[in-house]
Amino acid sequence: MQFGPGFKPPMGVIFDCDFGNRIDTVLALCVLYGLDQKNDCRVYAITVNKSNLRAAAAAEVVGRFYALSQQNLNGPTGRVLAIGLNDRSKDEADTPIIKALLDTQVEGKPKYIHAIASLNDTAEPAPVIRNALTAHHDQNSAVVCTGPFTNLSATLNLYQAKPWVEKKARYLVVAAGDFVNSGKPCPKLAADIASARNVLENWPTDIIFAGAELANVAPFPAANLEKDFAWTKTHPLIEAYSAAGKMPYDAPTWDVAAILQAVRPKEQYFKLSEPGVVTVSDNGVATFTAKAGGRHRHMIVDPAKKEALQADMAALASVKPVVRTRRPPPPAAAEPPKPEQKKS
Repeated sequence: MQFGPGFKPPMGVIFDCDFGNRIDTVLALCVLYGLDQKNDCRVYAITVNKSNLRAAAAAEVVGRFYALSQQNLNGPTGRVLAIGLNDRSKDEADTPIIKALLDTQVEGKPKYIHAIASLNDTAEPAPVIRNALTAHHDQNSAVVCTGPFTNLSATLNLYQAKPWVEKKARYLVVAAGDFVNSGKPCPKLAADIASARNVLENWPTDIIFAGAELANVAPFPAANLEKDFAWTKTHPLIEAYSAAGKMPYDAPTWDVAAILQAVRPKEQYFKLSEPGVVTVSDNGVATFTAKAGGRHRHMIVDPAKKEALQADMAALASVKPVVRTRRPPPPAAAEPPKPEQKKS
């Protein structure tokens, strides 16, 4: 089967995060790669807001685990994606998750491999985001942000980047704010107020907010780790999960909610508020004000979807990567025979 000129590939997703800080970010990345495996999307870019080279390396560990499902892979240990790394944020700390993914050893060798040894092995986040967008069909991508808005703000500040965002992206989904506990600051916003305001005021597509109130609506059941991951003894999610808290515990799924809303909106895991505008105070409190024609909405809990949401999260995170082979090119058309020349 050959694809015609009107064919659109699955939605491309750009994931901007502060990888290593929370277990739900690791879960979100695993679910995102699971969605890629199911052909619901393609992971086009990963950018990290922590100024910690090891955070980028840990994110690549997860990508390499799912690398067998990537079409652009040069062998089973090749690079999956160029990781964008913000090397100018104030968040530089190592975390138990990062240490578990990078420092765990088996027989004196690292349990998980990566190829990030220096800053030169990463890329500037803003150009990574812009360039990933330019590679998409129009209105066939989504951007998901689960950390501070620094990288997205820098993208908007690039020359002619804003028109590309408007042309290529359907929407931006962010795990930020708290729209139930009014007046509660959000650390993700407070980490970079100026960037948050720049994005909220100037991002040219609709923005959907997954508020902190969603974190524990459908927690990831610890019991699923043993049941759904029985096919492997080596999985970065298991390593990170054990390092992030005292086992057994059900993990929050704030960041996962943002991923699922971005890629599977038709499943209606969450309801959406009326249109409005979100503003951010000087201490990181997000306030939603309903407004006709506003381009901001926030996600609302739908209790009836809890069981389906938990089941789908577990199934996607535990997807077994398989080799996705390219279709062979069609054989070259034979040249038509040359007409015989008449003898004179």
